[in-house]
Amino acid sequence: MNNSYYNGENNNQYGYYQNMYNVFGGYNPIVEKQSSDLRKLGMKIGATLLCFTALQYVLSFVLALTGWGDAVFNDSVLNWGVSSIFQIIYIVLPFAVLFLTLGEEKSQIIEMYEKPKKTTLYILGALAGLMICLVGDLVSTYVTALFEMFGTDFYNSDMSIPTNVPGVIVFVLGCAVMPALVEEFAFRGVILTSLRKYGNKFAIVSSAILFAIMHGNMIQIPFAFIAGLALGYFMISTGSIWTSVTIHFLNNLISVIFSVYYELNPNATNIPYFICTSVIVIVGIAAAVLWIIGDRKKPAARRMELTSRTAYDVFLTVPTVVACIFIAISSSVSQSELTSGFGTLSLIAVVVLISALLMRMIKRIARDSRIKYNSVYTLSKVIIVASDIFIIIGILAAGVGTVN
Repeated sequence: MNNSYYNGENNNQYGYYQNMYNVFGGYNPIVEKQSSDLRKLGMKIGATLLCFTALQYVLSFVLALTGWGDAVFNDSVLNWGVSSIFQIIYIVLPFAVLFLTLGEEKSQIIEMYEKPKKTTLYILGALAGLMICLVGDLVSTYVTALFEMFGTDFYNSDMSIPTNVPGVIVFVLGCAVMPALVEEFAFRGVILTSLRKYGNKFAIVSSAILFAIMHGNMIQIPFAFIAGLALGYFMISTGSIWTSVTIHFLNNLISVIFSVYYELNPNATNIPYFICTSVIVIVGIAAAVLWIIGDRKKPAARRMELTSRTAYDVFLTVPTVVACIFIAISSSVSQSELTSGFGTLSLIAVVVLISALLMRMIKRIARDSRIKYNSVYTLSKVIIVASDIFIIIGILAAGVGTVN
């Protein structure tokens, strides 16, 4: 792999001038160019995620329009079969278009599909990553329990669980195989790899944030963020996307196995699940220890002038990404039930807190003398304010209904 791409060695020609800018401060054309490129990339990634969301609604509308909606929903085999096909349409298609619009990043994405260079690291990474995913699931459980304690119950629309052999096969395909392939292509392959020139840590965290909000419900968002961190880290560290595909597949497969098991045995205890997860955690911890003390090559470090904080500010506050964030918030709110007035207030507080954080990031961009303030961030402010009004009115309406 060509590490000069990630090291930013193509920027070394500016070294002398950069030192002069660092001494005198003020506007910095090198930082401005890097932030401008990141802003444009962020707009494209956000637009792709919006297309991903829009296509889901379009496909659902087509099913309803053709009269197939009820048939698909009530037949578990048909349900998961259609889901497998739809994932190709609403995930692969928009991200394939994004891939084609990229420049030199395309070759880097293709390189990530090579097999891991060290089998031992691949196995250790897969085991450790699976353990981290289970920890993420536990964190999600505690987060939702905390919201419930404050008077907000979140729920997720469950799809039917098949119990016959053909149905289970399609279930595994739709819930474990396809998500591992298409979501890893989209989030680790296209998004994370295209962001790596701005720093591996930045790319991992930013792609994990987008992976989390893509799930669109509070039950999965904390888990998806933690899992996204693990998937991104082990993909970069092993130099192959097949590591993250394996982790993703195994995590979802375990969920499929126990979903079918408890569907067939509704009165069964949680002991089998507890034993399985305990073994995975113990083995995963051992794998993580061996990974840490093992002989492995550290991923190439970034050498760009754009600081990590500025990169987060520039990327996460472009209008298309902001729109995706608030669509996820709106979706989470719509999949919640308020059981007390305090639940209403706590939910509003979360929305306001996220909005305040985004506004602060935009404010930092405006105050950064090294770069020019772009008018797209004014549009981001409008989206934030409008989304706040829309979501808070919805929360208050739901809260009034609860009181009544």
